[in-house]
Order: sequence, then C-alpha cells, then structure tokens
Amino acid sequence: MSFLEVAFNLGPSWLLGFSILLAILFSEYKDLVAIKWPKVHRWIYIVSIMTIIRFLTMKLTMSGDQIEAMIKQTEWLPIGMIFLTPWEDLVHTVPIAITERFVGKKWSWIKYPLIGLAMIAFGSGHLYQGVLAACLLSLYVPITLHLGKKHGFGTVMLGHVIYDLATVSLIKYLI
Repeated sequence: MSFLEVAFNLGPSWLLGFSILLAILFSEYKDLVAIKWPKVHRWIYIVSIMTIIRFLTMKLTMSGDQIEAMIKQTEWLPIGMIFLTPWEDLVHTVPIAITERFVGKKWSWIKYPLIGLAMIAFGSGHLYQGVLAACLLSLYVPITLHLGKKHGFGTVMLGHVIYDLATVSLIKYLI
C-alpha cells in the first residue's frame, strides 16, 4: 500500500486530529499540548535501549519465518506515515482531558464511559495486529490520558512518534 492509499483511508482521521490540535492551540486549553523536552530526551534514551534489546532478542530467539512474517506486517506501512500518528492521541485522549476540565469535579465521572469508548475505538483500529494486541493496545488510552495530563500531550505525542519510528524501523530496516 502506498502512502497515498493510506492517506486516502486515514485522511479524515488525520484531518480531525490535526483540526483538534489547531483548535487547542488557539484556545484556553493550549497548555494541554505542552512539550516537556527533558521527558522527551529521557524517552529517546529508554526507546534506544529497548530497541537494542528487542533487536538482540529477535535475532537470537526468532526463526527466519517469524521475522519474515513481522516484516510482511509492516510492508503496507509507509515510514513517513509514522509522523502522523499524533492524530491517535488528538482524537482518543485529548478530548477526554478537555471534557474533564470543562465539566469540573461534579461531572468528572463522565470521563470513565468516555475512556471506555475511546479504548474500544483505539483497540478496534489495531485489530490488524491480532485480538490480543488490540486489547493490550487499548490500554494506551488511559495510560496516555494520565501521562498527557501530567507531562503534556505534546510530550506524549512526540513519544508516540519516537516509539513507532523505532519499532517500524527495527522491523523494516534492521532485522
């Protein structure tokens, strides 16, 4: 699948996500997309170590067929698309954080059904990786909601791009 084909399929989602970002940047909620650079630098260090460990683990424990299957899973994914992954955070978690601020403490319980719905949507979008992977990946929503409120969603979005870039690069180019 080419970048244009992926863009055609995901274009509406990218547009929605980056529209949300633009709206936030011109609102009273712009602090939500703050970037804490020391946290990003620390994440780069952690991902570097994880990537080396994953590389060695894959090389030492996986058969050629298993490695080939992993490479096949990423063939459709244009590497440039990874830089557009922040739409996932902008669509699935940032609106929950804004809603939580907007409704105040009295209605803060509303975040729980929203988190549940976002987890289902996020997990469903990752079913191509298998049911177990999709279920585990759905946990991304509450984790990034917590981290985004603590460190800024800009920090989380950069971390997401760095992690995905390391993962796909490892599979596509290093193995």
